[in-house]
Amino acid sequence: MRRGLLTHGRADLAAGLGQAMVELVATAGCHEYFHPDTGAGLRSPAFGWTAALLLDLLADERAPAPAR
Repeated sequence: MRRGLLTHGRADLAAGLGQAMVELVATAGCHEYFHPDTGAGLRSPAFGWTAALLLDLLADERAPAPAR
């Protein structure tokens, strides 16, 4: 979704989506999925697809830096 937003000139939305992903994983961990209202991690706490998505995002030079 983020790459599609970038492709279609919506860098503002792409940046927000990327930052939200980084913050979600930093707060809740690499869960299988997340509660849409609270952001709480649900099901498996060590889900590979979430980790892979985060790594792909962080490898992109346009991605937001994680907060320290």
